[in-house]
Amino acid sequence: MSLHHFATSNALPDAESPATAFPRIASPLRPRDRVSVEVGKLLDDVRQALKNDLATARDAATRLAALLTSRSRDEARPSLVRGGLAPWQKRNIQKHIEEHLDRALPVEELAKLVSLSTNHFSRAFKESFGDPPHAYIIKARVERAGEMMLTTSERIAEIALSCGFADQAHLCHCFRRAVGMSPAAWRRHATANQPCPYPRAEQGTIGVTLPL
Repeated sequence: MSLHHFATSNALPDAESPATAFPRIASPLRPRDRVSVEVGKLLDDVRQALKNDLATARDAATRLAALLTSRSRDEARPSLVRGGLAPWQKRNIQKHIEEHLDRALPVEELAKLVSLSTNHFSRAFKESFGDPPHAYIIKARVERAGEMMLTTSERIAEIALSCGFADQAHLCHCFRRAVGMSPAAWRRHATANQPCPYPRAEQGTIGVTLPL
């Protein structure tokens, strides 16, 4: 008996349908449902062909085996993290960024750490941290530079390289965008204990909080 014949022969007449019966509204099948329907059709083809045509039956059985094998492979693949990164992934990424701010940190490298594709990692990263990877890393470098300006006597050019900026000009550009003044001006205000604007470390960054 085909799936279509089974479904129609067991359907309740409209007049006798209980209130809880499913409404007769066509809805798109989910991928798993579509596979089930396709498997049913192929099984019907095999049954019918076995009576008259063994070659056709073998062909249908081969297509059925291929479909089931493909489905098994799909289900065996590890599912991607939906939404943001998993807690262990966030910890690994934060630790890696904090320990390697002094050099380039390509997205491909970060994605490989948590076994995700580059595109999926970028989406999950922004969902978890609120910023794309590049913007997050720049914020972390600015915060590290501010911390070093308060705790060391190194020149700003040296601090820039230690924090992964290309040069002092690069640090000045990023620092001014984040803080509203140059690193040198901020350092003078901060070391003189004068009020100075600086964004507090936002949730999700590496956690360096500098004085306002």
